[in-house]
Amino acid sequence: MRALGVVWDLIVLNLLFLVCCIPVVTIGPAITALHYVTTKMAGEKDGTPVVGNFFKSFRANFRQGVLMGILFGAAGGFLGYDIYLLWHSGNFQNSIFKILIPVAAIAYMMTFVYAFPLLARFNNTVLGTIRNAFIMSVTSLPKTFSMLLLIGACVAFTLYTQTTLRYGLFLWFALGFSSIAYANAFVLNGVFMKCSEQYSSQINQEQSQDTTENSDSKK
Repeated sequence: MRALGVVWDLIVLNLLFLVCCIPVVTIGPAITALHYVTTKMAGEKDGTPVVGNFFKSFRANFRQGVLMGILFGAAGGFLGYDIYLLWHSGNFQNSIFKILIPVAAIAYMMTFVYAFPLLARFNNTVLGTIRNAFIMSVTSLPKTFSMLLLIGACVAFTLYTQTTLRYGLFLWFALGFSSIAYANAFVLNGVFMKCSEQYSSQINQEQSQDTTENSDSKK
């Protein structure tokens, strides 16, 4: 029954996500709310229904989510166009762009899988969130690639044949986006917890040093 409850929540969450993506400009807040709900489902549970948590995050992160969505959309479109030129134009075959563009695309995907979950969980500026997302993706490289591998495998399976395309599209619209976010949420929660512990340890060390310095100065 618990498993069926999780599946039902993922179906509802997937539907909310797709509906909120229809205006296009709201894709960023919708992705943020999606990760906010799935990280809660995979970690601490406050008893709030999926719908309530989704719109709570959607409203709270609307402005920053829209801005981040525009930035990632523009960067993704630019990289996609560059990859298209790299694939179809012979002028790029022996240039440095043959290396730079794939590297930039990988860095983009690595940053993307952390940026919106970070926005959902921590208060920061948009540029600060993107910077931290990139740093976190590099420092947790094995976990980053495990999340990218899951996404890539699902996309590749969907596009494998016409049969898998039909069934795959049905699954994507039914619970595909929420299921992938839920699976990655277990990885993200572990990374976030580790970073929070390191940050708390650093704060405690700084406070301890300040206390020692103050006591020495009084003496």
